[in-house]
Amino acid sequence: TLEDQVRERPGVPVASWKVPKQTAIPAGRYRVRLTMSARFGRVLPLLEGVPGFSGIRIHSGNVIEDTEGCILVGRRASGRRIAESRIAFRKLMVMLECADRNGDDILLEIQRCY
Repeated sequence: TLEDQVRERPGVPVASWKVPKQTAIPAGRYRVRLTMSARFGRVLPLLEGVPGFSGIRIHSGNVIEDTEGCILVGRRASGRRIAESRIAFRKLMVMLECADRNGDDILLEIQRCY
């Protein structure tokens, strides 16, 4: 995955460290729902209950400028870039759509090493 810069300071309110569209979401466990994205014009995974953030999606992209707070997926990483993002995203969507059809809860856990 590729995310914006991690600025999180555990125990400190999000508003004091967040830089809009340039900050990774806080560590935590989040419910994921598949919903229509008005911006992208298609169904994408949406993370719910992210403190201090809204509209956090998982989508394809290759460079940090593509994130704006969202999580990008890829098959290979090199520094602040990822490659084969569309391939990785399609594979992820197949799994998520299957879980969604089965009525399974979809959870994503973000862990950080401090």
